[in-house]
Amino acid sequence: MENAPIRIALAGNPNSGKTTLFNIIKFMLTGSTDNLRKIINIPFNKCVCRLSNGRVIQLSQDKVHTSEVLKSLNKNPSLPNPQNLIFSTDDTTFSVEDILLGLITEFKNNECNRKKQGVFVDEVIGVDDNLSAKIREKLNIPFQVHFIDTDRIVSKIDENYKILPLPLRLRQNKVWNENEEKIYNPLKHAERALSFPYLSKEKIKTFESILNERYKITKKVIKIDRGQIKITANNKEIPLEYLSSGEKNDFMMFSQLIFRYENCVVLLDEPEISLHIEWQERLINDILNICSTNNLQVIIATHSPNIIGEHIDLISKRIDTNE
Repeated sequence: MENAPIRIALAGNPNSGKTTLFNIIKFMLTGSTDNLRKIINIPFNKCVCRLSNGRVIQLSQDKVHTSEVLKSLNKNPSLPNPQNLIFSTDDTTFSVEDILLGLITEFKNNECNRKKQGVFVDEVIGVDDNLSAKIREKLNIPFQVHFIDTDRIVSKIDENYKILPLPLRLRQNKVWNENEEKIYNPLKHAERALSFPYLSKEKIKTFESILNERYKITKKVIKIDRGQIKITANNKEIPLEYLSSGEKNDFMMFSQLIFRYENCVVLLDEPEISLHIEWQERLINDILNICSTNNLQVIIATHSPNIIGEHIDLISKRIDTNE
């Protein structure tokens, strides 16, 4: 990717396909099977990534040949066979189907698997995602790429909270703690991660400083002390799940950027979701601060010009996702 801490793609059309583009980019740079499943049935001509070291990686669809083996990754088996996907770089060209067929051959040749009647692609890929490992090996990509979809994170939190019966939602935090294991709650997952006793004190200060400056609008204060997260409003302690959608968005996004990711590329989709206008205006400066300490490059897709402010120089060239 271009050698800049932040790049912003400003999308005017809500249906511009920016999330799809992020999924394609993540698959190109990680080989993630999850992202492959999201893009195998989406028609596109090509996507090109130019890295700061001069290396160029291109992903295109074979418009002539469909792939039977890729169809096995479809969640909907009634869909037609997807087009084969072709990787091209300065020194190599290979298809996703060829890698999968090679993995299937290796799987069949393994003595433990010879007596099996059938071979399932999910089993061949394995828990460690052998497809991703093979693609990264061929492309020789020296960095990690992560995708934060803030809209879906907050929606998942609120959706899971609504699953609990109303009496439980209205009662004390203790009841939530006893029942939260029945559903996946990313907010609580982040809270547990921040309770790790060996977190960097400097990073904790950064996290507290950024959130407390933003939470001034709602008169809330957050403090991490001895692995415990305490949030107060008007000197009264409140549970983490009682934060507003915008506050949850900030908590999740900044906890990941500060504590989870270092020396990597982060694709950040619509970080302005549910955020107060003043929080949007502070966003780029806050992320720039994190980029400098964690050595991150953050690529942001947004519909909001409010987050850009004085940082017009960070806007990337418009990308037409129909090409």
